[in-house]
Amino acid sequence: MTDTRKHALMTTLAKTRRHCSLIEQEMALVTGDITRQNVKNRLVFVDAGNRVTSDCGQMEGTRAISTQGQLGWVVRHQRGEEWVAVSDPFEAFDDVARGIFAGAFGGDMRNPFSVLRQVGRKIPFFSAP
Repeated sequence: MTDTRKHALMTTLAKTRRHCSLIEQEMALVTGDITRQNVKNRLVFVDAGNRVTSDCGQMEGTRAISTQGQLGWVVRHQRGEEWVAVSDPFEAFDDVARGIFAGAFGGDMRNPFSVLRQVGRKIPFFSAP
């Protein structure tokens, strides 16, 4: 990757910061807030100064851009981190949560009743004395 391409990607990522002046966006390039990371075999640039925490406090989304120029979020959670190519961080949290839930129960989230049946099978039923 050329330095020009890398600078263009980092500049695009810095411009996604909200409520920041142009000087603050330029400072993000110089101070090292934007770094390159490998997330599940995908090379992305991550802006450490642009973070959002989920309502439950168990996930944290960091704004990122892939080397192909696609904006998204790197979502960190208890089981690791995921790359999600959406514009809204809370939509990214929802996508990751759905993936974790579907992976835990082996269900297809397009058919939630199959997942609910599997969850119901795992709940022990007790009879009242």
